[in-house]
Amino acid sequence: MNQTVTPEVLKQFPAEFWDVDSGDLNEVETALRRGYKELSGHVARLTSELEAARIARREDNEKREDLLNRFVTVLDALPGGVVILDDTGVIMEANPQASALLGEPLEGESWEKIEARGRFNPQGSFEIGRRRLNVSTCPLPNNGETVVLLSDITAQHTLQRELGRKTRLSALGEMA
Repeated sequence: MNQTVTPEVLKQFPAEFWDVDSGDLNEVETALRRGYKELSGHVARLTSELEAARIARREDNEKREDLLNRFVTVLDALPGGVVILDDTGVIMEANPQASALLGEPLEGESWEKIEARGRFNPQGSFEIGRRRLNVSTCPLPNNGETVVLLSDITAQHTLQRELGRKTRLSALGEMA
C-alpha cells in the first residue's frame, strides 16, 4: 500500500484537495487502512467459502459418477436384455444381453426394424432365430422414453413342450 507519489500525480488534484490539516489526513489514512483490512478479510472469507463449495461440488460429482458407474455395471450384469427407446421408437441404449438376444446393431435402429427380425407368436412371446423372448415394456414418465425388458424363455418353452409330449405319451401308454 506504500506507493511513491510523483509531483505530476499531485498536480492532478485541485488546490482545495490539499487544504486539509495533517490530523484529518491521519484519520482518512486510518479509515482507509481499516477499510482495506476489512475488505481483505471479506475476500479471504469469501475465497474460503468458494473453495469449500467447490470441494463439496466435486465430491457430489464423484458420488454421482460412482453411482452412474455402478448402475452401468448392474445393467450390464443383468441376465435379461434392457433396451431404452426414445419417444419416436428409436433405440437409444441397449445392454450387452439385449444385443446378444436381438443381434447387432441395436443403437440408432427403430424398434419396428428390430421386431421385423423375428415374429410374435400367438402365445405372446417373440421368436427371433431359435430363441423365444418374453418382451415387457414400461414407459418412463416425463420424457416419452420407453424401457423394453427382454427375457429368454427358450428353455422354459422347451421344457413345457417336452412335458406336454411326455404327458401325451403317458396317456397313450395307459390307454394301450
